[in-house]
Amino acid sequence: MLTHGLVSLAGALKASGQLSRAADALKRAIQLGVQFADDSAAAWFQAGAVDFEMGQPADAIRKMEKAISLDPDLSGGRTGLAEILWRTGSNDRAASELGDALRMDPYDASAYDLLGRIMAGRDQAAQSLFALEKATRLRPGYAPHLYDYALELSSVNRLDDAQASARAALRADPDMAEAHELLGGLLAGRRQLAEAAHEYGEAIRLKPEFARAHLDLARVLAAGGDMPGAIEQLRKAAAGSDPQVAQLAAQALQRLGK
Repeated sequence: MLTHGLVSLAGALKASGQLSRAADALKRAIQLGVQFADDSAAAWFQAGAVDFEMGQPADAIRKMEKAISLDPDLSGGRTGLAEILWRTGSNDRAASELGDALRMDPYDASAYDLLGRIMAGRDQAAQSLFALEKATRLRPGYAPHLYDYALELSSVNRLDDAQASARAALRADPDMAEAHELLGGLLAGRRQLAEAAHEYGEAIRLKPEFARAHLDLARVLAAGGDMPGAIEQLRKAAAGSDPQVAQLAAQALQRLGK
């Protein structure tokens, strides 16, 4: 197919952060698809993904919808559209697309995972846990799904299960900073302060700008009596890009007279 080579090139450019060049390649692929009546659904879909990365969500949604209209059976199409709809706050539309995706492919682990996250946002814990567990079973050993499941287990106080799922996520991907941070919180809740501090430290090592992990580590160090270390971490959290975390850290420093 004429468009496939350009779509593959665009994927490589996108992966390397060259979004403008990827967009240009996909525009050419779409033009060729029109000119030669070639299948351009994948090009439209990937163009939408690039638009979203470039901060153009409305264009991204429009192009992904175009892709699905050209090929209603496009692999991953409805799930990818649902992800962007969810990220832009259109949760009902996202859930509807996921319903269609799962009717077409009841083994779509990504669709179940996203549906679980949507249900979690609606405080529908039972439905969320069902969908998230289904995702982990359909795609065993996949760290993002295991992390999402652990997060929801934690929110309903199934702490042993949450810890097991967080550890499984880290076995699958030891470099997943968010999973280290979550496991640190679970350990801190059990007053396993040294172990919690280690996990927070790992999260920060992997993601030095992880402001929430700096704040969490500060709390654990303070609880263990290491006030100089806690103050150092609070200062890093206060200087971070997360405004909510920065405010909490600044307030803590103020209370300490620092």
